[in-house]
Amino acid sequence: ASLDGPVSELVPVLVNVEVKPERLDEFLDVMKQDAEGSRTEPGCLRFDVMQDETNPCKFVFYEVPRARVESYHSGHRRVGLRACSKAS
Repeated sequence: ASLDGPVSELVPVLVNVEVKPERLDEFLDVMKQDAEGSRTEPGCLRFDVMQDETNPCKFVFYEVPRARVESYHSGHRRVGLRACSKAS
């Protein structure tokens, strides 16, 4: 995707998540669909999901939106994360 404004206007979002081991497969399925969908959204310049090499239940999401995240996400990621995270 191309940059439409000064780079200083872009605010990357970095999220750390730890998933319950028994929910890992479900989480991977949800995140695969979510990542693919997020990358097609016009407001998303970049969306990466990285899995920790030493603990497969830990992930980092790196996202670069054109605008505030709330302005272009439908909220489906938060629902999937809540269902699989250790906090739930």
